[in-house]
Amino acid sequence: MKRPKKMNSTPCRLFPLTKQEKFACIATLCMSLTTLLSLHFLSYSHSTVGTTAWHVNIGLFSFSPYLQAFALLILGIGLWRRHISKSSGLIFLAFYTALVGIIFHTFHGGILQLILPIPIPENPFDPALIANYIVTTVIVFILFPVGFMYFFRDIDMDQLGLHIPKPRETINWTFIAGAITLAIYPLPDLLLGRTGGPPSTPFGLFLWLFTVGWAATWLQMFFYQGILFARYVEMDGWPLLSFVSLMVFQFFTPVGIPSLEISAIIEWILLRVRFIALWGIRLWLILRTQTIYGALTLSSLSVIGNTILWLI
Repeated sequence: MKRPKKMNSTPCRLFPLTKQEKFACIATLCMSLTTLLSLHFLSYSHSTVGTTAWHVNIGLFSFSPYLQAFALLILGIGLWRRHISKSSGLIFLAFYTALVGIIFHTFHGGILQLILPIPIPENPFDPALIANYIVTTVIVFILFPVGFMYFFRDIDMDQLGLHIPKPRETINWTFIAGAITLAIYPLPDLLLGRTGGPPSTPFGLFLWLFTVGWAATWLQMFFYQGILFARYVEMDGWPLLSFVSLMVFQFFTPVGIPSLEISAIIEWILLRVRFIALWGIRLWLILRTQTIYGALTLSSLSVIGNTILWLI
């Protein structure tokens, strides 16, 4: 009896992922689903600082439910793009989003509180708060993401925007964009009369401008605009990654839902329009100059502008 001939067939691969992508996918699912399910099964306390920056605390462990849910959304889009045989970096971005959504609050408000406690009430010019913040920034936005980029073999200095291919053009466009930034930034505050800020000392002000206005801002924006945007913009396009980078940053920024008063609604709209406009200018500058240094400079200008408004 003749054996039936074997049919030539190829295995059906729904998601043709690399080993690194499989790791990032599984790790994202574990982090996001575990943290979100813990809201149902474990008792927790939660923050009251803004709606978008809401996070929950389980002992020293803290996380942002919004960032975990958003990481799942990014992962789903990334898997879909890989399914239709397109290259995409969204699976890695989902992993980084879920990761920082856990370790930022865990370090800033949990572990580092044991070493560098934050005084209450918080004052942004307080050296203890600044020290906690800068250490958190280095750990969360540099050590962990860059370490995993090496693990994934995904480091590309050009794609991250760390090289300056056109120095003169970069300086010219950064100067123009900086002038626009300084013109736009104070408008909502001046129109709304939002001047004045917390008390400061010369030493605290110097620390704030040097560590937060420059060092911490550049390190954080390297993550938001270098890793989340510039690294994969050629794969996934600027519209999608603009949305991803903006939303991840927004989930770290305390923004509440405005009351029904007309003045509160106008204030909320003006501040959101300013935020989106300045974020768009930075991302446009990255695309125009093919480097992130101009965008980092604009981010520092925004912090300096905010500080000046505090001191008025």
